[in-house]
Amino acid sequence: MGFDIAAWSNYGVAVVGGAAALTGLLFVAVSVNSEWFSSSRAIRNRAGQALVLFIIPLVTSILMLVPGQSVRVLGIEVVGFGVLAGRTLLALRSETLQDEPRSLVLVDRLSPRVIITTALIAGGASLIARRFGGLYWLVGVHVCALLTGLLNAWVFLLAAGADRSRRR
Repeated sequence: MGFDIAAWSNYGVAVVGGAAALTGLLFVAVSVNSEWFSSSRAIRNRAGQALVLFIIPLVTSILMLVPGQSVRVLGIEVVGFGVLAGRTLLALRSETLQDEPRSLVLVDRLSPRVIITTALIAGGASLIARRFGGLYWLVGVHVCALLTGLLNAWVFLLAAGADRSRRR
């Protein structure tokens, strides 16, 4: 079942819809607070990370929905995208925001971005080899990426609210 792409089409459609909605909401949040976002590199990086983390399930699910492609080709696409996403996440290393809760800093230090990238590449390799779980890897990647992206978005939106309170 982990290598039957057609059997996963409903899953792919659901993930594309959810990830696209979160990506759109993130763009709205950033555009409403664009002046504030441009004031801090830490905030821009945090928003960029959230965007990439929402894009990971979006793109990998779109790739899953390409009709007629083989499992091996999907694996190659996932590995390539995993390398690109991992490189982008490394470039957007997080800096601690002012007044950021210590628990969030601890979670961030555990670097779920590295885990997500590694699991994405491992999932692609599993598809190429047709062993060790296949598409089931993407379920873990999608859940972790969406939750970590939501955490990042929550952190910078809390910081935006705190900044507005200080200005008043």
